Amino acid sequence: MRKERGFTLVELLVVIAIIGILIALLLPAVQAAREAARRMSCSNKQKQICLAMHNYHDVQGTFPQGRMADLSPVEGSDNWNGFVSLLPFIEQSALHDMSQTNDWCNNPWDNNDLSTAVITDFHCPSDGGVKKAERGGRNYMLCYGDSMHDNHTGHPNGGRRGLFMGNQAPPNSFADMTDGTSNTLVLSESVCGDGTRRVKGNVLRGGDNDILPVDRSNNSFHRRRANICDAQVGPGGEYLTTWNPRSDNEYRGFRWGDARPYFVAFTTVLPPNGASCTYSGGDSSGGCFSASSNHPGGVNAGLGDGSVRFVSESINYGFPDQLEVEGGDSPYGVWGAMGSIKGGETVSF
Repeated sequence: MRKERGFTLVELLVVIAIIGILIALLLPAVQAAREAARRMSCSNKQKQICLAMHNYHDVQGTFPQGRMADLSPVEGSDNWNGFVSLLPFIEQSALHDMSQTNDWCNNPWDNNDLSTAVITDFHCPSDGGVKKAERGGRNYMLCYGDSMHDNHTGHPNGGRRGLFMGNQAPPNSFADMTDGTSNTLVLSESVCGDGTRRVKGNVLRGGDNDILPVDRSNNSFHRRRANICDAQVGPGGEYLTTWNPRSDNEYRGFRWGDARPYFVAFTTVLPPNGASCTYSGGDSSGGCFSASSNHPGGVNAGLGDGSVRFVSESINYGFPDQLEVEGGDSPYGVWGAMGSIKGGETVSF
């Protein structure tokens, strides 16, 4: 009877090494497949939000405002955003009813059932940080175009180039989207802030003229440039400059219902995964707010026709040293042109 021979130590080590090599070869493929699934899920969520915007437009004749005057008919805060208006169109009618019937829905940063609601339709599965948000959290952002000055209010002395803006500007409709629905951005994404120097999701907050210099030579239209903000991106995707991070529920994306662009907007001035900067120290300031994601190489972005495309972080963004414009072609390349609703640019991407 032949005795079975066991593995020698050397043979066992060789087998273990082979298994390790196979795992090392397969793991990136598994991770890539998982991320591809997450990116597809993110794209589908954006499509559903775009569809909700279309359905809202069918009922109201316009798109929602970026910043609503109040939670009408309740006399409340003007700090709630247009996502509240979309709730009935994403099967969240109970939350919308709450916003209309409770006089305690005063502010999106207060601790109540509306402000803390977790709406997973607004969460990108590639961003684990959104799960830490104390006020529901949201990764999807409304397009404020290639404007920076006063985009937190939509005041006439700032640019009104995007589909959405503050409450001092009337809501836009399809008729205002003269560049064409397939050439105009309505939605994109941002990872949530984390209070570190990481560029993605975090915002540099500076004093007036520090990082977004302003030109007031035209009394009726103030203009800013973003080249100093753009230059703050250093190695490893971290900011070069010292900054004052927000904390707790004050990170970008941590308040799902807050209307201030710090929390709800992206601008098409600097490219996806680029820097974000305000021109005052608080989160109520206007500024440049870049789209960002954990999808390798770019972001998902929804267009006016309801389609969603992947936009590379290397997309042409023109000349950030140029002042923003009130009308005509965007100085910020293809990305800027995609953000304007009636700039008259020809977009190819």
